[in-house]
Amino acid sequence: VQGTQYSVTITSVCVFESLKTVSEEDTLKFCSLPEPPTNLVLENRSPNSFTVKWDTPTTTQATHKYRLSIEAPSIAYASEYSISGDKSTFNFSKLPDIAGTGMLYTVKVEYVVTPTGSDQEVVAAPLIGSFTTKPLPPTNFKIGPDPFEITWMKSPTPNVSSYKIRYKSVEEGSKAEEHFIPTPEETDTTTCSFTLFDVYAGVQYKVNVYAIVEESDQVMVESKELHEK
Repeated sequence: VQGTQYSVTITSVCVFESLKTVSEEDTLKFCSLPEPPTNLVLENRSPNSFTVKWDTPTTTQATHKYRLSIEAPSIAYASEYSISGDKSTFNFSKLPDIAGTGMLYTVKVEYVVTPTGSDQEVVAAPLIGSFTTKPLPPTNFKIGPDPFEITWMKSPTPNVSSYKIRYKSVEEGSKAEEHFIPTPEETDTTTCSFTLFDVYAGVQYKVNVYAIVEESDQVMVESKELHEK
């Protein structure tokens, strides 16, 4: 049975003809590992926090808890938490302000139990996942000096790889256009620009600009939109 303390007693017996000799007993106590939690997934995220949830073990103990850890080695960030065993969600909040936005974090969830009759804590196999916070949005949207040109200030998030520009006219039934441009390679450049395609003078358009970071599996994580008409 998982998460249970067992006691094993070993005795050696020597039998010679009609004589039997029994040694002293040697007793060993040990605990089996508890069933681990499963299915660690992201519930929601923002630039400086995110919430994860998991499926609890099918068999739980009376004395139990979860030990959670989070780390992002590239920004030298790590922290640990302990919560009661009846929980199945946790919000990692107050992550680093600028450096921690758009950042990939590794999360470890461990189920810790104290079996009945034991004073020893036993830890299940860890459940591990990686999750990325949202980048900070760009700011200061402006109409550029050239026809149909827009400009904006770069996102402060260090890991932004590109920007998504999405625009459509306010007319009913119009189709949205989406384009991506890489973030400027020059670190001292603070302004980005883009010229809208297939737009017409005298028509009102709604424009959204998003900062993008890429997770390790090429999934894109978008910032909150910067928008203007």
